[in-house]
Amino acid sequence: MYDVKTGLMGHRKKNKEFVDEPPETWGDCYTEGSAWHHSFPPFDLETLAELHGGKRPLLEKLETLFTVPADFKTGSYKAEIHEMREMRMLGMGQYAHNNQPAHHLPYLFSMLGDQNRTARLVRDVLFRAYSPEGFAGDEDNGEMGSWYVLSAMGLYQPAPGVAENFTLGAVPLFPRIRLWELDVTVEAPSASEVYPSIQAVLWRSKAIAGTSISYSQLRTGGILRFLSPEDSSFGNVVSSFRGAFQRAAKQVRSRAERSVEGAAGQASALPAPSAVLVDDVMVDPEASHGNFLSICSVVLVLGAAVLSYRWRLRYKGTNHTRKE
Repeated sequence: MYDVKTGLMGHRKKNKEFVDEPPETWGDCYTEGSAWHHSFPPFDLETLAELHGGKRPLLEKLETLFTVPADFKTGSYKAEIHEMREMRMLGMGQYAHNNQPAHHLPYLFSMLGDQNRTARLVRDVLFRAYSPEGFAGDEDNGEMGSWYVLSAMGLYQPAPGVAENFTLGAVPLFPRIRLWELDVTVEAPSASEVYPSIQAVLWRSKAIAGTSISYSQLRTGGILRFLSPEDSSFGNVVSSFRGAFQRAAKQVRSRAERSVEGAAGQASALPAPSAVLVDDVMVDPEASHGNFLSICSVVLVLGAAVLSYRWRLRYKGTNHTRKE
């Protein structure tokens, strides 16, 4: 339960008084952790913020978690366990990335409106807690590896099974990531920076109002682009064109596949000739891929022409303004 005196969750005795102990004490009602690790559940941040007196006090308490000394008391464990040592070795205050209860904590800043604090903390964890030699903790059920993969993509689900939203706060580690199954491309021009900041996140060339995107949206396919203040506007135009072409190619591919399936269905009862008759037109199944590529080429050329025309108009408008 929430203890107003400490600003953390605590456990009460039978007389309903909270146990008076330092918040860095491990054990008792805290499994492999302390009050610091079990006091910030991501399921209902509005209620949690109310308990703290608002979002600002809650953010300040979270900041304290990452800045206080990484001290610990063994508590009911009686002796030091490896999770305690791993937390101290990480050097990020009371944040214990080596265990599941704390994995969502860096993303709470973004969920509360501060994406850039999340971006910095996640980069710190990616560089400090992972190396080719291993992870800074147990790989229970693959949670350490999955945290790395999701954070490296800029997508993280803090409450799986409760909400389908992915929190957007960590700038991806790579400038371009392709998620083939979802038909999603993740772009981050500033990925190579040590601590890139977030100015906006675009989905299909439109800025996302909040700090999350739903899985339902991602399933529709598109480009998710993380923007930093230093990114060029020309890159955004190119990304917009790439997204438009990606959607057009998807539609053409879908229609071509349906046409081929329809032709194959009509020809299934006949001997397999080199070409089949569909609506009084001879169709060669082997040429379907060539037709698809031809259609894509036409779409690409038309798109390039439209883009070039728009840029010429913009250039003329700029020159005209300067002359005046």
